[in-house]
Amino acid sequence: MLSVLRLYFAFSGRIKRTEFWIGTCVMLLLLGLTDYWAYGTIYVRPAVLILSIWCLIAIQVKRWHDRGKTGLLVFINLIPMVGPLWSLIELGFLPSVEPSPTDKGAGQSQQRREKETRSGQSQQQSNAGPGRQSRKEAGGPPPLSDDLRHAQVLGLSGKVGRDEIKRRYRELVHKYHPDKVSHLGDEFKAMADQKFKAINEAYSYFRQKYQID
Repeated sequence: MLSVLRLYFAFSGRIKRTEFWIGTCVMLLLLGLTDYWAYGTIYVRPAVLILSIWCLIAIQVKRWHDRGKTGLLVFINLIPMVGPLWSLIELGFLPSVEPSPTDKGAGQSQQRREKETRSGQSQQQSNAGPGRQSRKEAGGPPPLSDDLRHAQVLGLSGKVGRDEIKRRYRELVHKYHPDKVSHLGDEFKAMADQKFKAINEAYSYFRQKYQID
């Protein structure tokens, strides 16, 4: 049942000469019987005519595909005399044209290429290891340089000299010394300790780099 519906109503796919002749003869026989039994009927004959035209077009389109050509050639039937004759010879008597390997496997080749690309990318990431993947690939921000990271801790920006580094260090040490917030509780004291350690680490970095006394 499904193959019959595909033969008469689908416009995709291919059919051989045998299917073309069977489908065409059945539709022409149906038209002849309709003219005989439904003579004088107003509605039956137009409906069967429209249905037959649809089915014949679908049959020819699939047969054109089997000939390795576009189904739009079905419109060649609109050319008086020459068109139907050409269509009959081409579709009814000439053999099938098998698709070339390129056309036949175009979709499969594209899928294989995409699969190989994804496999190659996965292999590269695997060889690189998790520690060598960039933060951009992991979805995070790019890593900061040591200079910029320590400068942010001390609140420095742009080019600064040794005196500016020492002055900023003294201000932050005075502000975040743990003894100054000890009366606020252990939570604030722990935060101050952490900030104080970061300040000392940043100053030690610049002190060693710029040989600050």
